[in-house]
Parts: sequence; structure tokens; C-alpha cells
Amino acid sequence: MNDDLIQLIRDYQELLRMEEVYFFGLLLIGWIGWIGWIGWQRVLTRSREGSLRQVESVLFPFPLVIGLGYFSVLMSALLLMSGYTGVGCVVIGYFFLMNQAGFKVSRMFGLDAFPLSKMICAALGLTAIGLAPTFLLGGVNELICWILKMELSSQPVIDEFLMMTERTEILSFIGLSVIAGPVAEEILFRGLLYPALRDRLGIKLAVVLSSALFALVHFHAPTFLPLMFCGVMLAMAYEYSGSLLLAILIHAISNLISVLGVLFLTPFIVK
Repeated sequence: MNDDLIQLIRDYQELLRMEEVYFFGLLLIGWIGWIGWIGWQRVLTRSREGSLRQVESVLFPFPLVIGLGYFSVLMSALLLMSGYTGVGCVVIGYFFLMNQAGFKVSRMFGLDAFPLSKMICAALGLTAIGLAPTFLLGGVNELICWILKMELSSQPVIDEFLMMTERTEILSFIGLSVIAGPVAEEILFRGLLYPALRDRLGIKLAVVLSSALFALVHFHAPTFLPLMFCGVMLAMAYEYSGSLLLAILIHAISNLISVLGVLFLTPFIVK
């Protein structure tokens, strides 16, 4: 068979494969956008009615300096030790600090704010609402990086995940990404940093600053804007629900979607 014809057939198959990915991707984004629009209208309605806020904000029990200092120590432990060891240090450190203020576990994580079933439903709904803006901001972020001639590369942790072959390694990574990681990051950014800043600087500035730092510590310029948006959404979910568990669930579901996307979409996009 002619070499040009063989190449044409290969290109055509690749084109069909990419068209399938983009077609189903657009359907998914459209569906998510529709759900997001309905959810946003509900939020606006409840905001006008004055019934959006469910609970009063719990004041951070320590001065700002102590809050920022403790956040810095635990953040350094998470970055230096990494993995489950770093997560363990963050959890133990947070429990120790809150115990000094007389906080019970239920108050730390807002376990009594809503029934667990409602928290799970709220987390699924808020995650769905946030997916479309996250994808859009991801495209804008990549365009900015392209204009500034910055390297467009995937996150190093994703590259490491794709190179894993052992089942135990893969399961350990998934557990870290979907369970342990969200717990540690929400404790740090929504459990410590955000409330410490909010009590001193107000809600708006605290949301922006904590979300910007949340995006920065991932050390990946092409995903800065979507990560900052996620930080804003998580901070607002925590602020208006009074539940750190809700933020953890949203974070966990978002990471699970990312992991599943890497596992199931990569074979269709990369030969």
C-alpha cells in the first residue's frame, strides 16, 4: 500500500479519536454549565432573600501572628516531608493547636453544621458548578502562558503518576490525592490561614489572599488561575456553611475527577 495512503489512514483515525474526545468533552461542559447556571440562580435568589448564610462564622481563637506562624510551620512540614508523613504532621499539629483553644472535633470540622448526606449532596453540586469555570480559566491561563512564552507542561506529579506501574504505587497515589491531600490542604488553607486572615482583614481580602497562596504553593504557572478559582470556591463554601468537612469533600471530589480524567482520557489523547 502507498505510504501516503497509510499515513492518511493513520491521521484520519487520530482525527476521529480527537473528535470523539472533544465532542464528549463539550457535551460534558455544556451539561455542567447548565447545572451551574441553575445553581447560580438559586444562590442569587437566596442571597437576595438573606437566607444564604447558614451559620455565623467561628472566630479564629488565636492572634493573626500565631495563626500565620503556625500555618508556616505546618506548610513547611507538608512540603519538606511530603506524602503521608507530611499529611500526618499537619493533622496532628492542627489537632494540637485547636485543642489548646478547647475546640472539639465536631467544632473543628463543622460536623454538626449539616447532616452528612446533605454535605455530600452539596459537595457534588458545588463541584459540578465549579467545573465549567475551572476549565475555562484553565484555557485562559494557558493562553496567557503562551503569550508570555512560558513553558506549557503538565504538573510534575501527574507525570510521575503516569510513569507508575506497580499497583501499590498507584493506589497509594490515589489515596494521597483523593483523601489525605485534601484533608491536609483544607486544614492549612481553610482551617488555619483563611479564618486567621478573615478576622483581621475581612472576608473578601482573606478569600483572595488565601486562594492566591493556595494556587502559588502548587508551583505550576499554567494552572494558577483555575487553582485560585478553586481556592475561592472552597473558602466561600467554608465561610457560608461553617463546615471544613464540606470544603474537604469538594476538594476530594475535584481531585477524584482529575485522577479519573488522567486514567481514562490520557490513552485517547496520547498514542
